[in-house]
Amino acid sequence: MAKGFAHMSASEIDVALHLRQQGKSFGDIAGLLGRSKEAIRENTTPALAKKKSMETKGRPQLITDKKFAVIMALVERMIKDADCRWEVTLPMVKRRSQFKGSLRTLSNAFHKRGVYFKPLREKLLLTAKDVAERKAFANKYLSKSATAWVAHPHAIIDNKTYPVYLNGQCRDFAARRAARGSYRTRSGGLRVGHVKPRKSNTSTILSIL
Repeated sequence: MAKGFAHMSASEIDVALHLRQQGKSFGDIAGLLGRSKEAIRENTTPALAKKKSMETKGRPQLITDKKFAVIMALVERMIKDADCRWEVTLPMVKRRSQFKGSLRTLSNAFHKRGVYFKPLREKLLLTAKDVAERKAFANKYLSKSATAWVAHPHAIIDNKTYPVYLNGQCRDFAARRAARGSYRTRSGGLRVGHVKPRKSNTSTILSIL
């Protein structure tokens, strides 16, 4: 005689669920386990429905890869606009992106994709005036031949220095050293907004005329 419904163990229910997923009928499973057809139906149908619901629904993902790409594009624009004069923080990103989750969720999404708050790189930076002067120098001597360069050597040392806080340019230089770091991947340290000038920002260029 088939056993009753009340005492089916968890392992029996798991076996019954597995067989149901394989397409076995209630009658076939009842014969294999020595249970009644009603017992198999009552124990497997609600559990199976619940399991399928959890598999298909689950907890909604707050930050998909597509949404994260949009957030990172916004972060890059914010960092570029800041130009090292201030730090772009997670609360700022959360507010600008109108993200509804928590800061921890946003931080975890960054870390999951290799984005961390890293110190800003420091290197010698040229101003727009520096670039214009160097371009003018290159255009002026562009026509000189290789023979002329060798026949008339002249050493020019361009020692670019910035006094501290004496004018607007120097104050802007000081402000651009205020930020400690930015959110970026390991390979993104030299992009615009992720590099601040060195403390002295002294560059030396030796040219042979």
